[in-house]
Amino acid sequence: MESGYGTSLLASQGKNIFGTKGDFKGESDIIQTIEYLTAVPVQVWNKFRKYPSWEESLRDLANLYVNGTSWNGSLNCQKKGFSLCSCKAYVLQ
Repeated sequence: MESGYGTSLLASQGKNIFGTKGDFKGESDIIQTIEYLTAVPVQVWNKFRKYPSWEESLRDLANLYVNGTSWNGSLNCQKKGFSLCSCKAYVLQ
């Protein structure tokens, strides 16, 4: 799991258990991480979403599955052949 099973700095400080970048309702943590640029690992500082609760972290990921990402809405589960109701029922159960 991205968060080291809830023990990472990202998870413990920001309740971000999936390593979701950006901000959540204006809240974020800036944390050093490793990105791979042209197959070379480079340490960089990135902004990660900070959630008020574990539930918000889960719901935010579920919303990404249902609605797609802000940069590519075609990645949502409806485009993959699921109905909106079945998407919501699956990701929010």
